[in-house]
Amino acid sequence: MEEGDSIRFTRGAVRPWVCLTEGWELVRGRYWLFVGITAAGMIIGSVVPIVLFGAMMCGIYLCYLARLRGEGVEFRQLFDGFQYFQSGLVATVLLFGAGLMVTLPLSLSLSGVVIMLPLFIDRGGLTVAFALYLAIIGVFVLSIMAAAIILGTFFMFAFPLIAEHGQSGTAAVRLGARAAQANFWGAFRVMVLQVLLGVAGACFCYVGAFLVLPVTMGAVMAAYRKVFPAPATHRITGGPAAANS
Repeated sequence: MEEGDSIRFTRGAVRPWVCLTEGWELVRGRYWLFVGITAAGMIIGSVVPIVLFGAMMCGIYLCYLARLRGEGVEFRQLFDGFQYFQSGLVATVLLFGAGLMVTLPLSLSLSGVVIMLPLFIDRGGLTVAFALYLAIIGVFVLSIMAAAIILGTFFMFAFPLIAEHGQSGTAAVRLGARAAQANFWGAFRVMVLQVLLGVAGACFCYVGAFLVLPVTMGAVMAAYRKVFPAPATHRITGGPAAANS
């Protein structure tokens, strides 16, 4: 185990399919409540993303943490995330800033290539230029997705750390990134599953994305608990059962 800022974390602890299974077990007894919590949190957080996103993420994870402890969960607990508004805001700014640093060069590269498309039309014809355009868009989308997954991997523990330990935004991002690096491939695959299931859900009139969200966020929380262990009475195996009793 590693220690940072008095909070210990474990290396090599994340198994993606195990986390996904435990994520489902975590919400199974209160699935529709968590559909409402995660959907409302994401929708409200996207209204003014930089300002509200962090508080909503903290609120969502507060609900999952209560579930892990075997406590009752109510929809209103989502808004308890505002008690960590400042820390969540800082973490969100760092997340969006890192995202901008990654996506801006990719966007500029795409723009440069698109500007050159008339040259390909002159030399290869419209069909060749159109095929090239589709290939470029495909590479761009895949690059953005890959960058988002990698970035999400390093930030996946930040908001749970704020929600559970009340850490500052910078401390949570720093410690979360160290823990993610120590569990990179497992955490990375959890993020891949989250993105793929989200995309698959979105294909069903977009509503499906909200239906898989409680499970995929539960998988993130399962991974978090494996990396940042809690006392035995707080573990996933005890939480939902106690909450349903």
